[in-house]
Amino acid sequence: MYLDEIENEISIEYANSLYGYKNVRSEMRYLTGDRLTGGKVSLKKFFDGLLQECNESIF
Repeated sequence: MYLDEIENEISIEYANSLYGYKNVRSEMRYLTGDRLTGGKVSLKKFFDGLLQECNESIF
């Protein structure tokens, strides 16, 4: 979704909070053939971001 709609606010918010901009950008460049390796996913960062997003949506 991020490759198709780079200006989408929802994509940007979740990509940054769950994966980090650097990793998302690396993965995008890998998928388009500009890079040999993709981004790395940190499970700790992912779950911390997911918990934060859930807490924000409750309040």
